[in-house]
Amino acid sequence: MDQIRRLARHYSSQASDRGPVREQIRELYTKYLQSRETTLLDAVAAAAGISGVVLSPRFDPSDLSPQMREAFELAYPSIPIESLADYSPEQLGGFIHGWKGKLFEVIVRDRLNDGKWVGELHLKPGQYAELAKDPSQPGWDLAILDENGAAADQLQLKATSSLQYAREALERYPHIHVITAQEAAGGDPQLLERLTNSGISEEELEGQVESALSSVTDHSAAQGWLDDVFPFLPFVIIAGTEGMCLFLGKTSLEKAARRGAGRALKASASMGVGYLVYTLDGGLISIPATMITRLSIDRFRNLRRAGQDMTARLETLRAIGAARNAAGYLPSPTA
Repeated sequence: MDQIRRLARHYSSQASDRGPVREQIRELYTKYLQSRETTLLDAVAAAAGISGVVLSPRFDPSDLSPQMREAFELAYPSIPIESLADYSPEQLGGFIHGWKGKLFEVIVRDRLNDGKWVGELHLKPGQYAELAKDPSQPGWDLAILDENGAAADQLQLKATSSLQYAREALERYPHIHVITAQEAAGGDPQLLERLTNSGISEEELEGQVESALSSVTDHSAAQGWLDDVFPFLPFVIIAGTEGMCLFLGKTSLEKAARRGAGRALKASASMGVGYLVYTLDGGLISIPATMITRLSIDRFRNLRRAGQDMTARLETLRAIGAARNAAGYLPSPTA
């Protein structure tokens, strides 16, 4: 009997310390709403953080024309074109010369195969133009083949406005004709007799290559900005909200630091799940996956707390039952 009285006094004192029941319910409801709002805010912030990785613009080689892409792959067969996004602007400048030269060759080949004139050069019926398979092929860059695949002619192509390069090519391979860029057409008349003016401007070729490289730079710059800002957004929001509560005197420094660390840990975990989904080619699915994970963490925590509370209450009921049994308050037998 004494044990029952002690338990009654214990819970009665707890209830009186907490105030009226109505106030207790209102306080619990307010805490519940605040917890839900905080959880939702953190979930949205974590999803926004991972979206900076998922939605950041990246260089897409499919945006290039087929001629531009083929020219790059011919000039640099060992370098994946997608890897251009990893180069600095200074490094990208090193691709201009080789890319421009191959683009010139691809354009000349395609014009000839489309039945168009390149200077005074035009294919005969059954003929077709084909580029050298080896980018370092000595002597010639483009071959004119007949319907049987036999070489009818071989040509060098020089995407330059300088006659010096053309002169060197003619001196080294005097039996191979040279097709050059439009700007070289105003040079030595005697030398021009052995050259073909393609009508294609070197300046235009260089402009196309530089435009393609600037698109890589623009994508990289935008991606870098998003990668630098968005992944840290959840932690900025957490620090800001906890700092505001501390400033308004709603919490202590210790509690703010503890809550902030806990929220940051859960945000990191949920963003880690989102990034894992993204690396597994989940794409945009990684954004809702991040948000759902963050919401699920608190849901699991709440369920665990509810289970712990239920266990504590059952232990209390067992203690009361044991006290009643010890005091001789046994249930009467049924008839």
